[in-house]
Amino acid sequence: MYKAITSILILFALLSCAKKDQYPIVTQSDGKIKIDVSDLKEGVPKFLSYKEKDKTINFIIIKTGGKISSYFDACLKCYKKKQGYKYDDGWLLCKACGIRYPVESLEGVGSCYPIPIEGRLEGNLYIIKSETLLSEGVPPSK
Repeated sequence: MYKAITSILILFALLSCAKKDQYPIVTQSDGKIKIDVSDLKEGVPKFLSYKEKDKTINFIIIKTGGKISSYFDACLKCYKKKQGYKYDDGWLLCKACGIRYPVESLEGVGSCYPIPIEGRLEGNLYIIKSETLLSEGVPPSK
């Protein structure tokens, strides 16, 4: 009986750890993803997902110093683990290896830095071409 309960608890723990994060889904129109950033808070990343056919691509948009930038929720070193980042009080933390980067200075170079995505601001809309998300060389999560 004790072994059965222990096995169930271990299975439950493993399944709960394996759960993928769920982010709001964005859609494209005319090949462009348009994200309203009027409510984006300075220094607080917003995690989003874009789906096309059987691919789901998670990404992050961040406002720092009044500038909006975007990144894959992945890095070159750890993307195969498909764990991405989490936000922790001014820092992005790689869930796979635990390396932390301050949100205020994500423009560094390193194997675990978030991979930048090209985008532009038009009024209150941050625009990313959907082909950019699909062709930047980072395998999409499933």
